[in-house]
Amino acid sequence: LRGLGSAVDLAALAGKTARLELTAKGCPSAALADAALVVPGAEPTVTRGEPPQYIVMIIMDSLRADRVRAFNPKARPEAPTFEKLAETSALFTTTYVQGNESRVSHSSIWTSLYPLVHGNLGDKDKLDTKWTTIDEVAKSAKMYVAGVSGNGYIRPSKGYGTAWDQYSNHIEEELGLKGADIFEKGLKWVEAKKEPWFLYLGTIDTHVSWRG
Repeated sequence: LRGLGSAVDLAALAGKTARLELTAKGCPSAALADAALVVPGAEPTVTRGEPPQYIVMIIMDSLRADRVRAFNPKARPEAPTFEKLAETSALFTTTYVQGNESRVSHSSIWTSLYPLVHGNLGDKDKLDTKWTTIDEVAKSAKMYVAGVSGNGYIRPSKGYGTAWDQYSNHIEEELGLKGADIFEKGLKWVEAKKEPWFLYLGTIDTHVSWRG
């Protein structure tokens, strides 16, 4: 298949799940280059609204979705503020975690890459600074960028961002580890800001045994 007119019409498969198999005949080997699935007509125009002025990203370390009523109505814990937010938000009920350990999963969240690509897999590994991370994306959008984490691994010195205006790791700095401590510091950094900002809050309350 080469050049103009080499496309295969797949219209008969529209709306169906299909597996395509290509087999080379009459040659010892074949290479597939620049393959694409396309539809006829003009390329659709993407329209975007105004970008958000303020973004808050919250990670609750080790929190199971089935313990949150927004995902499981039978869940026992009560989190009325979270549930109210879910009522007016886009709620994703199907997601796939990329690792069951902080460094692996956070690295994928930070970079939008699979673990096999970012390579931050073992105890001695570090997230390579060649990858674009969330703080760099926010900074490129001309936002003030701040982050607070109670997870000891998630800090700039371990590769988690180079564009933070403010970042604090409470285990590294031996500060309070409750969610309230994390939120208090993060909100202080952004509450008086007039320019757009991005705030990351990483809590670990659900990582340890419950304490009243």
